[in-house]
Amino acid sequence: MRDGLARLRGVASADQLARRATEELCRRLGFDRSAFFAVEGSRVAVGAVHIEAHPAAAAPFLELVRVAEPQLAPDLWETDMVRQRKAILVSDARNDPRTLKLVIEAARTRSYVAAPVAPQGRVTGFFAADRFFARRDVTPLDRDALWAFAEGFAHAYEHVLLKERLRSQADELTKLLGALGRGLAGLEEGLPGAAAAVPAEAPTREPHPLMQLLAPAAPVAADHTLLTRREREVLALMAEGATNAMIAERLVISPGTVKSHVKHILRKLNASNRAEAVSRYLRVAGARGRR
Repeated sequence: MRDGLARLRGVASADQLARRATEELCRRLGFDRSAFFAVEGSRVAVGAVHIEAHPAAAAPFLELVRVAEPQLAPDLWETDMVRQRKAILVSDARNDPRTLKLVIEAARTRSYVAAPVAPQGRVTGFFAADRFFARRDVTPLDRDALWAFAEGFAHAYEHVLLKERLRSQADELTKLLGALGRGLAGLEEGLPGAAAAVPAEAPTREPHPLMQLLAPAAPVAADHTLLTRREREVLALMAEGATNAMIAERLVISPGTVKSHVKHILRKLNASNRAEAVSRYLRVAGARGRR
């Protein structure tokens, strides 16, 4: 059992972890067939099935249970197991009215054991296993061994689920930031001079002022003072919201040099802060573009 649980380390996803666990249950604990079921409220969703003697036979069983979507009815053994968070042994599955009949009939199970996966006391799934091909009934020792394995599995399963949730949240945050960036770009076009009025008859739109900032044109006058090419580059990155450290990395210069450029830009544009400098320069660039 210890070796089987050790082989679960480093698995990247919950689905892979469930598949590996069902394999280890058969190979390490001697079961002929094992399955992992995820519990979502009263719904049971099969997550993985392993049949040691006939691995290919697992696919049709998986599909059958996925389509049927069995429920945890109040009178089932599995429902008691989930509520009490205790392993169960069902000795006469075919004739017992408290079993998941669809699963039992599809698997032709005579007797089986099941154990809950309950990280932090909340059941998120359960294992079921039998000794079908050996034509042996399961025993209390099988039940206790499966339960012990499920408890060890729960810690790994919880860790992987947490990582998947964090990855999902990171993806959502990236999408939100992308949408925010697009929204800010739209607002930027509404700044004075940033989206110069174009005559109705004009067939095309004028270049965006930020593109003019980056163009290798002569410096644009602002308050009768010229900005150098490097100062224009720094100001363009300031308009994108870049910090001094980010500007230094982009232009491959030191943060101290960036700070000096920013100071010169503010002085030349008679601006009291970065936002004012960007706004004034965009207005000048927009006026120049209209001319």
